[in-house]
Amino acid sequence: MQLESLIPVDSPAWILALLPSRLPGQVKRTFSLANGNQGLMIKPLVRIPFKNGEWVEQFFAFDHGSQFSRDDFLSFQWDELGQRSFNKSKNKYEDPKAISLTSISIAELESLIGEFKRNLAEDL
Repeated sequence: MQLESLIPVDSPAWILALLPSRLPGQVKRTFSLANGNQGLMIKPLVRIPFKNGEWVEQFFAFDHGSQFSRDDFLSFQWDELGQRSFNKSKNKYEDPKAISLTSISIAELESLIGEFKRNLAEDL
């Protein structure tokens, strides 16, 4: 048995196994990219950890259709669950990447947050 694959008891990384497929977030910043696309910084609206136990503060995403504005609510998937994203141009790991962005209503947002809380059986 390989013990190095086990998550330490005091690490919040066990939460990753209980995450719903889509996460709720809010656009905190939009910016233009050199290729003409729009970039987004997204605040997750539930507390989620990286595999190393640190907490995620924000995600980045590409908005190819420029459909999102600051403060919009959305759902997304975490590309490479539990990990930071590697920025090739800067040759370093940065914020995790959000993919499959979908605009959502307040009711859908509350439903996603409720699903998250039910899965964990506690308020994070």
